[in-house]
Amino acid sequence: MNPPWQRLEAEGWRLSDDPARLDRHQVWRWLSLESAWSRGRSQAAVNTSLDQSLTVGVYDPAGRQRGVARCVTDRVAVAFIDDVHVDADHRGKGVGRWLVCGLLRHPQVRDIPQFTLVTDEAHAHYAASGFTSLAKIERWMQWRRDTGSAYTPDPWPRSAG
Repeated sequence: MNPPWQRLEAEGWRLSDDPARLDRHQVWRWLSLESAWSRGRSQAAVNTSLDQSLTVGVYDPAGRQRGVARCVTDRVAVAFIDDVHVDADHRGKGVGRWLVCGLLRHPQVRDIPQFTLVTDEAHAHYAASGFTSLAKIERWMQWRRDTGSAYTPDPWPRSAG
């Protein structure tokens, strides 16, 4: 069976990591207004996240951006996929899988041995691209600012202004 994106490539769809091609306002709309995990995120925060990550967009034959995915990475050992979003009108056509697979094969991260991501409801989608549940979940930990975690000194002076 051919990958679903071969048809997309044949029709003129493209992946790009060029920051100048990103429709930042559209990405902000998707993330801030349509995505449950990032609802309310400011345009400035979206721009910072796009600039500080390896960001890939998917573009239709007319050049309109139809999806986005970010990889937060040191480009050596750590890779976390975040903010994967495909325009609602183009879901179910292989666009998202192509976007994620393209990100996994990107030259800047293709040698990283393990990628992680978090999803509430798209497990089957990511499983189709080779993702599995964490093997040793008990090894993973988190610290959350919103739970008032244990003593955390702040050695950084507050800037005036």
